[in-house]
Amino acid sequence: MAESSQGKDVIIGLVDTGIWPESASFSDIGITEVPARWKGECMKGTSFNSSMCNKNLIGARFYKKGLLSNKPNVTISMDSARDTDGHGTHTSSIAAGNYVEGASFFGCAQGTARGMAPLAHVGMYKGIFVAASVGNGGPSFRNLHNGTPWLLDVAAGTIDCDFTGIFSLRNGVKIIGSSLYHGNSSISQSPLVFMEACDGVQKLKQIKNAVAAGVAGGVFITNSFNLDFLTQTSIPATFLSPKDGQTTLNYIKRSSKPRASMEFPAPTVAAYSSGGPSPSCPSILKPDLMAPGSLVLASWSESRPVPNIGTKDVFTKFNIISGTSMSCPHAAGVAALLKGAHSEWSTAAV
Repeated sequence: MAESSQGKDVIIGLVDTGIWPESASFSDIGITEVPARWKGECMKGTSFNSSMCNKNLIGARFYKKGLLSNKPNVTISMDSARDTDGHGTHTSSIAAGNYVEGASFFGCAQGTARGMAPLAHVGMYKGIFVAASVGNGGPSFRNLHNGTPWLLDVAAGTIDCDFTGIFSLRNGVKIIGSSLYHGNSSISQSPLVFMEACDGVQKLKQIKNAVAAGVAGGVFITNSFNLDFLTQTSIPATFLSPKDGQTTLNYIKRSSKPRASMEFPAPTVAAYSSGGPSPSCPSILKPDLMAPGSLVLASWSESRPVPNIGTKDVFTKFNIISGTSMSCPHAAGVAALLKGAHSEWSTAAV
């Protein structure tokens, strides 16, 4: 990190859903002047002008001509580089976000947020050492999207912490579930009710129905392999595996005392991370490497509400999401650090 000067004078280009320029992650405090070699621009558009670029976010462009020529009647949500989805803001702050103290997702993962190369410059291209996500199709053989030799294909791994909800039964059994509940409410000695009628209902609908019913909290049993793609909930909730769910069902007529806690497991390849090699280049071993991709806290578009379910929209400056889209900018940021430490290195050397 010291030898690389934290990415100083390195430019990271991102092609994504745009960027939220007001985010503190794109403050230019401590950032050097725009490199003379930079030939990009800060493109004007809806709710976006050139003054929104600075020494950190040095360029932003958006592309629509090809889309409009193919689909002239399409509705464009934001006719500018401004991010209304959240994805681009999230990934760019992972790669090169400046230091932000007190960052958290409603108290979860609280601390100082920064990108992999916090002193690098960002150029956002709304939809070139190339780092590419391998996809979220699961670990099956030949399941990744990319695979050409000149791309750095990045798999997703878990980070060094879990977001958990500890579900405590009155008989002393404690079950560690997964949770992204962002509130500060707790549930103590409340009765458990098993809604058998909801058994065949899709999980998101179950959660929505629970919120609408006004229950104190929810325990959801899922056999989905990708618990890494946690659902944010507006009520206290935890997600259990079928095995742990059965333990709960065996005790369903008694009371419980759910609590919240954290654990720190070793990183592993996430279950959703696509496996290689690529069908297009089967002789090339892919993915190239693994980077953190599960439950990553990073900046978020303040026009995109979270959670996706519930009775009201909740907005946040930071969000926790998962995917190889999150692991990819980690690798791109490391590449920027290497380039900063060894400016003479070629792309292939990096």
